Amino acid sequence: MSHETAQFINRLQIGFLTAEQMPDLIALDPALPCLVRHGRGRLLCASRNVAQRVHQLEAEGDYLRDVSIPATECETARSLKHS
Repeated sequence: MSHETAQFINRLQIGFLTAEQMPDLIALDPALPCLVRHGRGRLLCASRNVAQRVHQLEAEGDYLRDVSIPATECETARSLKHS
């Protein structure tokens, strides 16, 4: 994880992402795992694939609950903040 990605993650509200923040995250780290919680469960996918997966879920009649950075990635970002 780059220092810039760690800074971005550390600014998030408890690791949750908004649609407006996704382009910045994708530009920083398109492969960063994101947790997508939806009506039927949850899944992990690369940040660059979140919009596509949400569109697919909605096309299947499901709904998006939220998108966040997994706790392990947040811990990594916090550890870089203090290094």
